[in-house]
Amino acid sequence: MRYLDQIYEVNVPLPDLSQDAEALLAQWAANFHQRYQELYSYSQSEQEIRLVTLRASAVGRLPKMDPPKLDTGDGGPEKTVEKIVKEKGRRGIYLGGWTDAPVYEIGELPPGCSVSGPAVLESDFTTVLVEPGDTATIDPYGGIELLVALEAPASGPGLGTAADRPDPVTLAVVEHRLESIALEMTEVMLRTAMSQILNSSRDFSTAILDADCQLVAQGEGIPVHVSALPVAGAAVRDYFGESVATGDLFILN
Repeated sequence: MRYLDQIYEVNVPLPDLSQDAEALLAQWAANFHQRYQELYSYSQSEQEIRLVTLRASAVGRLPKMDPPKLDTGDGGPEKTVEKIVKEKGRRGIYLGGWTDAPVYEIGELPPGCSVSGPAVLESDFTTVLVEPGDTATIDPYGGIELLVALEAPASGPGLGTAADRPDPVTLAVVEHRLESIALEMTEVMLRTAMSQILNSSRDFSTAILDADCQLVAQGEGIPVHVSALPVAGAAVRDYFGESVATGDLFILN
């Protein structure tokens, strides 16, 4: 279901079909407004509602997969890659500075062997970077288990100092969280807009700025607007200063 002029629908549970028609329609509309409120923090009870699709779901259980384990060959517990496979080559990689790293073909690494960083694992379909201090181990099914070092290793040629390298797990979590917020802003714009300039042409931008009004993350709109956001944010900050409170909305033209 959706409001008139919107192009994205909301899944709404079906009301009790044994009611009379008037009560059924009233309950159905109430279910939609409630679900819309839950998703987007507001609803428009006076807007016309469109029912677009009716769906029924069937659930079945499939047997659990039990894939065979691969032949370990010369690999095994505590077998380092240097004792099993020859390097495919060496490549200069940049990790705060240039360093020379071995390159291994993923398909040639038997289960049980491990690779210590810095190293590059590659195949026709993917490339895995093993950073200094990290260890990649091939599991019994040919998958790659990457153990990420939570503490930076001692500084080395081309690696900078330990203080220069933030915890990679925390850095990745924060980066993706901020990006997901900006993308969620984009989705809300698309799904609630009643103008085709927004919901079809995507002629808008969403982004997150820090306290210095520098761009931190952006969504998937048209990026031409993004250059104006730091200037607009700075204007709001400089004019309103300490009076800005959580939940405030500022409209600029």
